[in-house]
Amino acid sequence: MLDTLTCIKHGTTIGQAGRLLARNSERFLKPGREMERLFADCPSAVANTGELALRLGFTLKHLGYRFPDYPLPPGQTPIGWLRALCKEGARQRYGAGPLAQKARRQIERELDLIARLDLSGYFLIVWDLVEFCRRHGILVQGRGSAANSAVCYALGITAVDPVGMELLFERFLSEERGEWPDIDLDLPSGDRREQVIQYVYERYGRLARP
Repeated sequence: MLDTLTCIKHGTTIGQAGRLLARNSERFLKPGREMERLFADCPSAVANTGELALRLGFTLKHLGYRFPDYPLPPGQTPIGWLRALCKEGARQRYGAGPLAQKARRQIERELDLIARLDLSGYFLIVWDLVEFCRRHGILVQGRGSAANSAVCYALGITAVDPVGMELLFERFLSEERGEWPDIDLDLPSGDRREQVIQYVYERYGRLARP
């Protein structure tokens, strides 16, 4: 099978592939003694490989991921714009009173953590998708552990008041876990969902305009 795929890749036949084909049953990690036998004429190759392996500290965690940039208003920073949106959202959600004061304190606590973890852009993108849906009459609802976040509630991403219900924010996001927060958006199927997907491609895709 591998020989066939190799021939397809190089546009040739098995009879003409020659050295393009690997020896059968050779694609596996060999033990040290076998490598020493294979490289008997160049023993330093095996020794240097071991030395190099000890010096390399790469793990898959180093790959990371960087979300696209949210197009900010002139003069704004991601966390600054997120704070402004949350302030207006909290005013609309909570109004005034003791619960509003408690909500504002919780939102500030969450925003401080979001800023430290450099996640402001992520929240702005999710908010942007929700706002797009509302402008176009597309049903959308955030769910899951995001309902524990007062920031998500203030942004209109979720419909559950985590402050009034005394939900635990750390179930959604904490500094100790070191994981991306998971905000699930429920969308209708069919053309309406596709409309949102196309918006994501156009606004945040690889070929999107800055």
